[in-house]
This record gives sequence, structure tokens and C-alpha cells, in this order.
Amino acid sequence: MNFPVDYYRDEVRCGFYVPTAIKQAWAAGLTVLSEIDKICRRHGINYVADWGTVLGTVRHGGYVPWDDDFDICMRREDYRRFRAVADQEMPPEYVIHDYERKEDHWLFLARVVNNSRISFEEEHLKAYHNFPYLTGVDIFIQDNLYRDPEKEKARCDEVMYILAVAESIIFSTLDKEIQGHNLDEIERRYHIQLDRSKTDREMGIALYRLAEQQMTRVPDAECDEVGQIFPWILKGGKGLPKSYYENVIRLPFENITMPVPAAYHKFLTSRYGNYLEVRKIWGGHDYPYFEGQRRDLQEVADFKLPEYEFDRAVMVDRDNREAYQNSIRGITKECLAELNRLCDAAEELIDAQQDLENDLLPLLENSQQLAVDLGTLVENVKGEASESCQRMIDVLQAYCDQIYAVSQDVSCFRDMKMALQELENTADRYIISRKEVLFLAAGPKLWNGFADNYKAESDDPDTDVYVAALPVLFKDIYGRILASEEEILRAAREEEYPENVVLTPWQDYDITMHAPDIVYIQDVYDDQNPCLTIPAQFYSQNVRQYTEQLVYIPPLQGDEFTAEDILDMYNMKHYVTAPGVVYSDIVMLSSDNRKERYLEKLCGWAGEDTRAYWDKKLRVTDKSQEDNKVDQRIENAEDDRGGSGAADKPAYSCKKKLLYVIGANELAEHGNVLDAVRDRMEIMKASKDELDIAVAFYPPQKEDWRGVDNETVDRLLGLIKEYTAEEWCMEVDLSQSDWDALEGSCQAYYGSTSPLVLLFSRAKKPVMIADYAILE
Repeated sequence: MNFPVDYYRDEVRCGFYVPTAIKQAWAAGLTVLSEIDKICRRHGINYVADWGTVLGTVRHGGYVPWDDDFDICMRREDYRRFRAVADQEMPPEYVIHDYERKEDHWLFLARVVNNSRISFEEEHLKAYHNFPYLTGVDIFIQDNLYRDPEKEKARCDEVMYILAVAESIIFSTLDKEIQGHNLDEIERRYHIQLDRSKTDREMGIALYRLAEQQMTRVPDAECDEVGQIFPWILKGGKGLPKSYYENVIRLPFENITMPVPAAYHKFLTSRYGNYLEVRKIWGGHDYPYFEGQRRDLQEVADFKLPEYEFDRAVMVDRDNREAYQNSIRGITKECLAELNRLCDAAEELIDAQQDLENDLLPLLENSQQLAVDLGTLVENVKGEASESCQRMIDVLQAYCDQIYAVSQDVSCFRDMKMALQELENTADRYIISRKEVLFLAAGPKLWNGFADNYKAESDDPDTDVYVAALPVLFKDIYGRILASEEEILRAAREEEYPENVVLTPWQDYDITMHAPDIVYIQDVYDDQNPCLTIPAQFYSQNVRQYTEQLVYIPPLQGDEFTAEDILDMYNMKHYVTAPGVVYSDIVMLSSDNRKERYLEKLCGWAGEDTRAYWDKKLRVTDKSQEDNKVDQRIENAEDDRGGSGAADKPAYSCKKKLLYVIGANELAEHGNVLDAVRDRMEIMKASKDELDIAVAFYPPQKEDWRGVDNETVDRLLGLIKEYTAEEWCMEVDLSQSDWDALEGSCQAYYGSTSPLVLLFSRAKKPVMIADYAILE
């Protein structure tokens, strides 16, 4: 299963930082799900997302940001059909974990896993995004429940008893005599004969099978609700209408679609209550799930698993004098010294009235050639269009003209000396003493993190500013870049940067020749990212050798958190204890709280005695990146309504814009909703002088609605088409639009639930879920 390179990038979702390592796990899980999905589609087997996966699908349009596994569920009959074909049709390395096949898997759920062991084999890593750990999909099985609560309670008591007997045998918690009495009771009750010669594990499996038989004994025609009996119904949990699992629709999930109950709003409300309220807690399993596998592997490995470690040598002040000498500044200084030496030698010859033709002319020719070479160097390094280059070329040309004049008439020597002095002054101002700043941008979507610093540096007339747009590339487990030269060049995506940003092709910027005073970086990983890289010459550990000041500006800002937020603290191991932070002289952070979190993480990693080292480099800026985003949004809004620099755009209007989302769940939950939708649209139309409406369908692809009610869907689409023919109403395709920009252009959200609800809620904009609730 292929993913675009951007999918593996670090990302902030719902205020939570999701690093590449988690993205790998997500991609691996999606790959396993794709294999299950192929089988299910081929055989008409139904399944839907469950637990955190269905919550993530509806609320986030993908994974819950702080979750990293897959949960699906099947009705019992569908699961039986899946098991009947899965072993033959899954990839050969796949295994199914259940209580029969997997040691210590005493659960009534199945887990499809992509291997029987952790694998560092090249083909496995290639297929699973450099992710060596076992990844899988949990399949929860739904059984029919009795209509009569008393019958259901009696069934649950039976199952509990069988499982208690099984566990007493598996874990040897009772003596053999009592175990024998319990087995006698089970045999009498269920009219079976248990083979007492079996091992404890075999007897446990036999009893689990018996318990499973009791879970499946309610006929489909005699039930209205279904549920996962172990452990939820056994613990007193309630079932859900079986109709939820019969009418299924696919919603967007990451880069695929996920089947969910068509009545997904009612489904999630029944299970979670106000499921749109975000609670950043997780108790289903360890996070991330693969960390336990890593620990287990380390215990049996006879070598230390690769992990970035702190090198105290970095705390020693570095000496960049050699880099300066080999740069254009040092070379220019040497050239000027040589030009002065040649000038002095020429002056001595002239004063002594020596053989000017044989002795003076070679000195003048050498001076002219050196000046030409210096001009070529300046053009190549600084760029022909730069002011520094143009100023230098002008004075070099003037100097060469005076050299020629002296070759014709030595009385012009005084003018040549004056031209050399002007060359020295210009070279000092525009080359030797001139400040140079380099921004190493790691993608157009991250540019906003550099915007303020770029403007400040560019506004200084005595500073040359360069921006290199770096390509972010996928690498294999050996660090090899898996892209052609053409793909590498395209990966810089220079055309996507703002027009006011002047870019220098990264491959043309020779940092050894420039030796800039300040380098701003966004990539924190160097070679430590598990599947992404930038050109190695721009790794922080390399760049720091050629600059006086290396500044790391984190390109992403999640929500503020405390030391008690263990998931946030864990993920800091990826983007804080990393080369970009270690090698930078300054790390610019947006708050004192964030600095404290960095200090805690770094000192815990490198040692408490390094606190002063970190404290010195961690700087809190006066303005947070979130403020920058707000300012940028205001600026964009001003442009959109005809503000500064938008003379050709329509004049500003005070009309508000409302996003109205119509979800497929409304058809599944309420049947014919045409009258309700028409009433809503008429109410909005009555306010058309004050209100513009953007109508969107969710899921965006209309064909995904077809499983609900084809006739009603067609009539609904026709109804909305009537309204969008009018100026005050327009249809927005959510599959094509930029959701952030859409939220920025609308003042409120109304309609069905969708992942855009969180965008509007986090922006403190009014959100109203039609017929259900209002979120502030």
C-alpha cells in the first residue's frame, strides 16, 4: 500500500503532536486492513469500524491522534465466513491470533497480524514503511442478545462460570479435586464429555469453545440487539440495535474509506454520549503499542538497539575559523591582500622606473586576472541578481579599467590605487562584514513558522537573505533515497511557497562557500527519522560547522500540556531529543511552559547536569506561532475581501458565511429528510442579505451515499442543486477543498457531524449539530 511522502511527516492533529514513528505504525495498520478489506469485498463479508477507530473515522476523518491501532467488528456469521477463507487468501506471512492459536491470548477477539515475529528483512520493511514491529487489526465479534434481560443475565452467568473454571485450570488456581467437581458440573449441565487427559491449555481451549457456543446460541430472528459478550455484556454493558450493523456507509479515513454504521451519530452517541467532546486520554492499551515490542526485543538482543544518544562533546564551543577562511569572505579577504601586495609591488617598480614592460605588465595582468576570478566567485556564490554581487561587479569592473589605464599610462596609477581602495570598502561592506542569513525550509506548509523571522531579516538593508526549499524524501532502512533525480527536484515544491519569498535552489547553495552568520532550520531529525530525510549536507550536525549561530524554530506547535500528560511527554522523545535541538545554538519556543517541558525531557535524557546547557539555548519568543497563524488568517481574510494589495478583488462585505454540512447519517437515522432540509434552506434563504451559505455533503463522494437510500439521495441532490443555482448559496466539495481555508472563510458551522466540527470548535467558532446539540 503506497502513501505520499507527506503522509509520514510529523503533524499536529487536534493539538496533539504525531511524529513520523507513529505515522509509520498508522501506515502499517492501514496496510493490514487493506488485506482484510480485499477478502471481505471479494466474499461479501460485512465489517465496520469499532471503538477508537469508528470514533476517529467520524470525529477526525482518520485515526484518533493519540491512538495507534485498528479496531473493527463483525457479526458472528460474518466472522465465521472470514475465518473460512482468511488463511488461504491472506499473505502467507500473516497470522490470526485467537485463544486457539496464540499462547496466552485468552480473549474472545481475533487479531490479524502481519507476521509471526518482528522482522528487519528488507522486503518486509519495504512493504510496511520501514516498520519492523508486528502490527495488526483487532476484530471484535458481535453476538445476538436475548430480548428478555433475565435470559441474557442467565446466559452471562453461565459463560462466567465456564470461564472461571477454564481459568482455574489454565492458571492452576484450584486443586485438582475441585477442578474435577467443576468439570463434572459442566458435563452434566451441557450433556458433554470432556477429555480429562488433555493438557491444561487444551482443556482451557475446550472450555473457551464451550463458552463461545453459549455466546452464539440466540437465533438472529429472536434478537433486536447485538453486543460483544466478552467482556462488555458480561460486565453489565448494553447492546446496540442490530440494525446498526446492517446498514453500512463508508466515510473518509486517512487516505482510504472506512465502513461505519450508517446511523453513525446515533451509534456513537449510544456508546460515548457526547462523542464530539475531546478527551485526550487513552486506556485501551499501551501507547504506542510497539514500544512494548521494542523493550521485549532489547531484552533478548545481544546488542543495543539503535537509538539517538546524547554526545557530551557537543557542549564544547566550536571553532569555525577554518570554515570562515575557506568561505567567500575568507577568500575575498585573501584576494584583497594579494591585490594590495601586487599593487605595492607595482608602485615600487613605477617609483624605481624599472623595466615597466617586462616587470610591471605581468603584475597588472595578475591583478586583473585575480579581480576577474573574484568577480566570477562572487557571481557564483552570491548570485548575479543580488545587490552584493552587482555592487562588487561594478567596483571590480572599475578597478580592471584602471589597471588597463595604468598599462597604457603609469601616471594613472594613483587612480588605480583609489579604485582598489573603493574595491576594499565595497568588499568589506557587501562581502566580508555583510551579514548573511540562510533559511532551510522543510516544506511550503511549514513556511509560516519562518515568516516573522524572514521578514525581520529581509528588512535589514545590511543583510543578505537566502531561502533554500529542501526536498523531504523517503529513504529505506539503509538510508538510501528511493527517488529519481527528477523526483528529488520536484520534492522541493518551490512553486508552492509564497510569492514574496525569494528562493535559491538548494542544490545551488554551497554552504561551505557562504558560511552564513545565521542559519534557521526546521528539520529536527537529520538522519534519525525512520523513513524521511533531507539532503545530508543540510543536516544540523553538518550545517553548524559553517555558521556562527544555528537556530531551530519548531515548525509545528501542539497544544500546551503538563508533565502529567504522558502521551504528549512520550512523543517528545521523537522531536525534542533529536539532532536539531542538540546541535542548534538557539531553540525558539513559544511559551515558558513549553520550555519547561523541553527541559524536563532533555534533562531526563541527557542527565540533570546538562540543565544549564539546555536552559541557555532554549529561548521563549515574544509571540507564539499560534498568534502568527491568527495574524496570517486575518491578513488572508483582508485580501479576500479586498484589503491591502487586493485592488482587483470585490469590496468588503459584512455578510457572514455559514458552512452547512449534510451528512449521510441523517438519511439512515431519520429516513426522508427532504422536508427538514428544505425548511432549513428556506430559513437560511430568508437571511440571504446577511448570510451566505456554503453547502457540503459528508461523505464528500456521492457514490458513498448509495447504500443508504438511492431514491432519497437523488432527490436530496436535486433539491440542493436548486438552491445553489442562486447567488447566496454555493456547494463546496469537501474532497477537493482545503479544510483549514474553508474554516477560515466561514464564521459558523451547522448541520451533521463531520471532522470539520473540531476545526470550527478549536477556532472558537459557533458549531451547531442539527437537531442534537450546540458546541461552543
